[in-house]
Amino acid sequence: MSTKYPTSCAASLLSEDATQDSGCIIYLLSRFHSLDLFTIATGLLIRTTMRHLSWYHTYFCLTLVSALTLFSVGCGQSGPAVEYVKGVVTLDGTPLEGATVFFSPKGSGGIGAAGMTQPDGSFTLNAKGAKPGAGTAAGDYSVTVTKVEMPEFPNITEDDPRYGTPEHDRLNQEAGRAKPKAIVPEKYNSAETSPFTAKVESGSNTFTFDISSKDD
Repeated sequence: MSTKYPTSCAASLLSEDATQDSGCIIYLLSRFHSLDLFTIATGLLIRTTMRHLSWYHTYFCLTLVSALTLFSVGCGQSGPAVEYVKGVVTLDGTPLEGATVFFSPKGSGGIGAAGMTQPDGSFTLNAKGAKPGAGTAAGDYSVTVTKVEMPEFPNITEDDPRYGTPEHDRLNQEAGRAKPKAIVPEKYNSAETSPFTAKVESGSNTFTFDISSKDD
């Protein structure tokens, strides 16, 4: 996970852009090794989410609930036994950056884990209670991949001639109504419909997940 998260996440939780950075959320949740801190983080994230319900609550709430469910596993003081996991995600053969990868246990032996893909499509996994990037427990998993992008709008500052004009108001209203664009087809977002599975075994594990944008 990028080293920017330790210094920026705490401040961004209460900012306007906090819920747009799922990588930040994953980092924060993976770092908490006590139930009290995890509960505090959960409350902050939910409060931040409520501020954005008007434009993308459906996607983000589902992602948040998935993340909280995964990282609430194993809140003991000692870290779980995990195996190293890395992988690559591609979309139509091209590395996919900024996608969230979830490993959901199919049985009772695994630990839910998640990671964020880098510019080359690569990822490592973060499991609750384990060191960031260390992987997850051996077992069988369903694998989901999600990524959305928000439309870009100009940032109008006080020195901009449009500041405080009807044009400024119009752009603010459009931004408030904007909906996220799904980059990954919906079937890959759910453990029930995703075709991806993974068997994590003792030692180092490497997986490749190829996504087709033509899948519905």
